[in-house]
Amino acid sequence: MMPNEPKKRAMNLSKQLRLYLDQSGMSIQHLSKQSSVATSTIHNWLSGAFPKDVTKLKKVSDVLGVSLDWLLFGDGIQIKETSIKDYEDELNIGLYEVVLRKIKK
Repeated sequence: MMPNEPKKRAMNLSKQLRLYLDQSGMSIQHLSKQSSVATSTIHNWLSGAFPKDVTKLKKVSDVLGVSLDWLLFGDGIQIKETSIKDYEDELNIGLYEVVLRKIKK
């Protein structure tokens, strides 16, 4: 490996998903229902299958409240922490749009 090459990370989706389900007591069926991802897809991931659709992974990570990095690789923070600061720019943009619309009328 070259000195400036990025470190290759092994995907641990099966391990991470099993860990979360075991720790939380959540069933595969409940996760499937909450995320709208088929139980067969979740079973395949738990069996070590490579995920084919990142949008399904994103739905699962959102339901679990974990980052994609944590779910796929075990890296980063397990629990996503969101606050009003994360949405501050979007809120401000919306506020400016409302003010501009009032000015135009």
